[in-house]
Amino acid sequence: MAIQKHSYVLTKDFILCCLSEDNQYFYGEILYGKKPLKDVKVVYILGEKYYKYWELESMRRKHSTTVGKKTNYNKYIESTKKLYPKNYYFHKIIGKLFRISKEKIIKIIVPKKYNELNRDKKRIANILSLKFSVSHNCILVGGSKLFSKKTNFSDFDIIINGKKEGMKVSKSITKLIKNEENRLEIGTKKYHPRRFRIKNAIICPFAINSKDNYFETTKAKVIEKPKEVIAKVIDCSDSLFSPAVYKIKNEKNKVYLISYFVGHNHLFNKNDIIKFKAPLYEFKREKIKKRAYVIPIQGSWVEINRK
Repeated sequence: MAIQKHSYVLTKDFILCCLSEDNQYFYGEILYGKKPLKDVKVVYILGEKYYKYWELESMRRKHSTTVGKKTNYNKYIESTKKLYPKNYYFHKIIGKLFRISKEKIIKIIVPKKYNELNRDKKRIANILSLKFSVSHNCILVGGSKLFSKKTNFSDFDIIINGKKEGMKVSKSITKLIKNEENRLEIGTKKYHPRRFRIKNAIICPFAINSKDNYFETTKAKVIEKPKEVIAKVIDCSDSLFSPAVYKIKNEKNKVYLISYFVGHNHLFNKNDIIKFKAPLYEFKREKIKKRAYVIPIQGSWVEINRK
């Protein structure tokens, strides 16, 4: 039962956003649950009452470029872990998250294809298709819009399906956010590196491809414990995918930086000098040995030196 990343897995107790899977489990984040939790919104999904646990992660968070600066992910994890302790899991590659046995799922809601969208959502998809010069058939709609028929596009998650298409859209976004009308301001003289505006919609893009879970399902070994690394980004073509993948060059070798922290998707540009702390892994892909620094899903922001 293979499903796309960013699909929603429904159980009798919660809704999990799928980030990975194996033969027995789906792994991901419990975004909504039926058990009460203070200080989060109550939402109704498919006629049932849920608490939006994911709000804890983004609550009062300030974007920071300080190495080692903690995010609110651990607060979200610890609070949700208390509610569903049997579902908590530490994945040696991805980090702290949750899992559910495939035998216990009730329903899977996958990102919607173009022909499944209503008229207003198709209109946005058509505009994006023209902006990115890709077929509207590779633009999927995910996130909370999977449950909503409303035309309020305050936060519109799209998923670009395909390796070449994802790389193409990544380059297009960099150009698009140079226009003031498309920028999403996040502070004084700052704008979001990935999210952008189209008409009345705030677009939050990701990309997927059929082999984008190769790393967490392969055998990898730690060959160097976490330490501070300074490196230059030499290729950011795969930065929109989940996880974000960058080719970097440190003082010794050309390696990869693989980050499961969503804040690193499409964050670094080619020629950026970045500083971070992460373990170095060695793994095989297509029988070729490769090395990668891996930042887990609860990772911290990375210091960027951008000219």
